[in-house]
Amino acid sequence: ESSILHRCVKESKFHGTYGNLYIIFPYKEDGNGFVPMTEKELMEYPLAYRYLCSKKNELSKRTIKEIPSWFLFGRTQGLNTLNQDKLIMNHYVHDKVSVHRLPKDVIVYSGLFFTGGHLDLVERLLLSRDFLRYARLVGKEKTSGYYELSTKMIGNFGFSDEDIV
Repeated sequence: ESSILHRCVKESKFHGTYGNLYIIFPYKEDGNGFVPMTEKELMEYPLAYRYLCSKKNELSKRTIKEIPSWFLFGRTQGLNTLNQDKLIMNHYVHDKVSVHRLPKDVIVYSGLFFTGGHLDLVERLLLSRDFLRYARLVGKEKTSGYYELSTKMIGNFGFSDEDIV
């Protein structure tokens, strides 16, 4: 049932290799983007459907009201940025900034990432000494010399709000 799966990453755990991490993607392309599958359409993937049913109680407890069906994503960033180039950045910085390019078909299910047509420039800025210095000045100090950055902190360096997801 590989056609209902998409590779995915979590920013805080991604170090450049994908491994075997996939997400069930209960959406279909309609020419303008992605639209939710119906439960009947989802049943055409019996293994995926069985797995989701085993998590139905948990999924049904989510408090997000805009979800039309219990098995759909709670947030739409993954949908909105699928088929776009992405640059993922670990928001914990130590002695360097960790940045990785992601293929268009990879979904980021948690964490900070950039999209847009100027990712080369964004990558150069993130990897610059100036940004590392900035991260150490404004980041929230953590143990062992790490600094945690928020999207607001990164945006204040000069990135557009539309760039950071």
